[in-house]
Amino acid sequence: MIEVKKNKDVVKATKEGRIYIENEDFFKQEKVQSLISRLKKSSIFKEIESKKKELNPEIT
Repeated sequence: MIEVKKNKDVVKATKEGRIYIENEDFFKQEKVQSLISRLKKSSIFKEIESKKKELNPEIT
């Protein structure tokens, strides 16, 4: 049996496992900032940005 815990920040959870939160400071959290920084340095992020510029040259 799965134990369900109530979390005041979780607004909705889907069957697929997506969790929707209501927290204005989410992107200010140190762990989140660190993860975003690592993602920005990743090759997949750079590839996406490159493709985006190819498709939309007017976007900087």
